Amino acid sequence: MINIGRSIRAALRGKPPYPAMQGDVLVFGSAPDPVVPPELLEGHTIITANAAQLSLEALGVEAPHITCMRSTMGDGKATSADKLKRLAGRRTGHLVLFPLREDPQCEVQRRLLAEIGYTYDTLQVLHRLDVGTIYNSVLHPGPVTLHRSYGPSMGLRAVLLALAAGASRVAVAGISFRSGGASYTTMDYTRIHVDADQGIFARLRDLGLPVFATDRALSEDTGLPLWSSEQG
Repeated sequence: MINIGRSIRAALRGKPPYPAMQGDVLVFGSAPDPVVPPELLEGHTIITANAAQLSLEALGVEAPHITCMRSTMGDGKATSADKLKRLAGRRTGHLVLFPLREDPQCEVQRRLLAEIGYTYDTLQVLHRLDVGTIYNSVLHPGPVTLHRSYGPSMGLRAVLLALAAGASRVAVAGISFRSGGASYTTMDYTRIHVDADQGIFARLRDLGLPVFATDRALSEDTGLPLWSSEQG
């Protein structure tokens, strides 16, 4: 359903500044056993979701270029505490924080990250209207961006951010509808965005946008084409 009031407020606010990226982009989620084409690990923008960068270290990537992170690590949940513990001492290039309504400046998240020594070169805290603009400018392109509500996972948010920022092609790794958990821990991370993510993947496919799955299972589950370095 279109939210006219939010659409008007977002139009008056204008488009948010997007992190610089061009060419092919790898979006990396935290699903177990990710398939990552080696050619994407050098010379391309790498965007990770939440704590997924931990799984890239074994592939020789010390820090991603961009990290999209949900501001929920102070919610008291065991999985949030686990992410904080594991991210201690890590870094990213550009940190994009998606705020909660009750903490629009992500002050709690920023304090927690500082306490564990998680660092970044630049920080962007998105306004809630900016988040809607990113989603809808990609999923419903047109001269006027009309806002509809979506609740995607952070991996899908990273995909939409990459497309909005002008990525030529987006390769998606570490997102799965067949397995729970996370690649960097044995804790039970239950997927809670399945329906929203499936709907967004279907929309991306129907629009013919340049989004590719790096593994056959995700390709089969979403209808996205498999990544090939020869495509373009």
